[in-house]
Amino acid sequence: MRTAKDNLHLRLFSLSRTWHIWLGLIAVPLTIVLSLTGIWLNHRDLFSPGAAKPPLQGLLTTDTAVKQLPVTLEQALGMARHEWGVVPIEKIEVLESQGRLVYKIMPGSGRELFVDAHSGSWKKVDGYRIREGADDQKPKPQSINWNRLMKDLHTGKLAGTPGKLVYDAVALALIVLAGTGLYLWALPRWKKRRRSP
Repeated sequence: MRTAKDNLHLRLFSLSRTWHIWLGLIAVPLTIVLSLTGIWLNHRDLFSPGAAKPPLQGLLTTDTAVKQLPVTLEQALGMARHEWGVVPIEKIEVLESQGRLVYKIMPGSGRELFVDAHSGSWKKVDGYRIREGADDQKPKPQSINWNRLMKDLHTGKLAGTPGKLVYDAVALALIVLAGTGLYLWALPRWKKRRRSP
């Protein structure tokens, strides 16, 4: 004859199975998205040729004469002003990229302008769009910023705050899924061990 404790365990087991099945079905699509975008982010050099950083050549040191570069910071800021008008700048970096010194100008909101300090060629990143060009050439056709797109898809940032909240809810569902799965696995073993002499 079943005791009240046995009935409670049976109800918990049934409830855990139901939660486990439904949360598993809900979590499957997002788990696939997280897995695929995670693989992309971990191995972006395989999916985006040229994304791997070449070794530094030591162009930027504590002895670099930044004021004597062919393209000055003022000229790079002038290019940024031409692109965006007069806007506040969140950050400016001078960095070595693919064997060249580059100014990276960031006014925020996912916008960036990279200006080659030697040639004046530029790359403008605006959210998920990229444009490249040089003063003496017609700009290249617009392309997609796959790395940023995959990163924002992976974190839920792509859909703004609602996207992040959906990802948070699915993360909690995965925690419950793991807990109910552990419970479903452990309870029969515990009962069997308790019954054995």
